[in-house]
Amino acid sequence: MANIFRTIFKVDRLDTAAFARVDEFTRLIPTWKSYPDLDRRKAHYRFYCDNDDWSRWRLREDPDEPWPDEYVEEAFRGEGYGEFQDVPNGMLSLGLPKCHDPSVQVATYTTNAYIHHYISPFPRTLFTICDSHISRSHNFQSIRYLSPARKLREFINSGRSGRLGTLDLFQSMTSVILLHEIAHAWPFLIHSQKSPTSEDELALNWRDVQLLDDLQSLQNAQNYVYYCLIAELADLGWRVELGPEGELSRGILIEDPSVRSGEPANEGSDHGATGAGEVIESGPSSSLEEGEIRDDPEIIELS
Repeated sequence: MANIFRTIFKVDRLDTAAFARVDEFTRLIPTWKSYPDLDRRKAHYRFYCDNDDWSRWRLREDPDEPWPDEYVEEAFRGEGYGEFQDVPNGMLSLGLPKCHDPSVQVATYTTNAYIHHYISPFPRTLFTICDSHISRSHNFQSIRYLSPARKLREFINSGRSGRLGTLDLFQSMTSVILLHEIAHAWPFLIHSQKSPTSEDELALNWRDVQLLDDLQSLQNAQNYVYYCLIAELADLGWRVELGPEGELSRGILIEDPSVRSGEPANEGSDHGATGAGEVIESGPSSSLEEGEIRDDPEIIELS
């Protein structure tokens, strides 16, 4: 994965600061555990599939109105933090809850001080998988959902959305989108950078990720997503074709069982898999892999 790391983050893995940043992301998420019966108030991360339903959200007409839930700390109260409030989770939205925008597939809310400018002793994040995503019949839940190998091979060669056999084929996958949103959450707080090729877009596709500089790459959520995605595909026997040094890679996927053992496919290349590949499946998306979509939140707490 050394060449992949360099392609995505523009520095060598020997750069200890950069590697530590990426390593934190790939190692912390698999430590999350699901506690369906745990008191919601103790959870760091909460997942809903109710399209930000109005039974949960309500208009906050009076900014000085006290919060009804006893577990919401005094630090969360104040003027100007939002127009709508999610009462059960003590969350605020600056405007309509995000799932009410049909272009949003997953809505993410956080109480972290870095984003909302107040001090919280109990940072937490709320994710809502929107109907706009669930209703898309072509969206698969995860890479593992496409096992066995034949099914994954058919998907990669299907040419969906004109992305025949490339990394961008996985952009709309539920686990991939969730991983992107998780990168925005505490404690990572990784932003999305503007696309180098379009001022109105974010750097979300494989080409844009390669065009970012080293500082932008470490502050762009999708770079971490591609790193984990490539590692996961390597665990399943697929590698990414990298072009000559200095040229952009098209992200073409090549089936190569030798990468499963971490051995390079060709002399001088580095396509080996790492444990980072488990990130996509070890986090909260595991409940979705089994087709288990519920309206009540999934309780996730750091071990």
